Amino acid sequence: MRILIVEDELLVAKGLSEILEARGFEITDNVTSVEDALISINTIEPNIVLLDISLNGTKDGIDLGRELKSRFNIPFIYITSYSDNITFERAKITNPYAYITKPFKEMDVILATDLAISNYINKEESRQNSTDQSSPVPGMEIRKIRAYVLAHLHDTIKLSHLAETVGLNVHHFSHYFKKVAGIAPYEYVIQLRLEVAEDLIVNTSEPLAQIAYATGFSNQSQMTKHFKVKYKLTPAKYRKRKLK
Repeated sequence: MRILIVEDELLVAKGLSEILEARGFEITDNVTSVEDALISINTIEPNIVLLDISLNGTKDGIDLGRELKSRFNIPFIYITSYSDNITFERAKITNPYAYITKPFKEMDVILATDLAISNYINKEESRQNSTDQSSPVPGMEIRKIRAYVLAHLHDTIKLSHLAETVGLNVHHFSHYFKKVAGIAPYEYVIQLRLEVAEDLIVNTSEPLAQIAYATGFSNQSQMTKHFKVKYKLTPAKYRKRKLK
């Protein structure tokens, strides 16, 4: 997976590169302006672009976001320290795949990147199947649910929310999902939370309590209970073993 970083703060760009390369991503380039980004994209097209909203020059990151959406169809993640409504509204119109807010933690970058990849896959499959009026395609529908859960990991996820994602009522959704996935929707959500938690436990140094919160568990104890069932170890012992 190739990633282009567009960031004019060198230390921030360096930090992003280190986090992403440790995850196995290839950094195609580190550039500081919209103009240089377009040159880089035309040389080696990335799979994802991480771009700062505030860039030096006549064009900013939101201008580049428009180009990425209209000309290249490349998913992008905004990096921002802005909190004012005007900037946020400008950014929102371009439909970014995720946001990273400065100052960020390693966990923020990992979650945003995973979310952007999942959202992009989901949108592409929806677009390709937009003319298909037949019954739901199981694989595609499960990916829609996966994308929704990943986008709302730290929220309370209700059965009605998942049903709405695939256009079914709650009763039919529960029956359909269990038939396709082999487990109940609630169990699937827990599995996804645990997958992301396991990734963060192994690949970051974030406190376990913070990981529990970020992945939607009510507290560290709840995460530990489910984690032990799936991985046969507590999160602390699992991290220690993986780091040996």
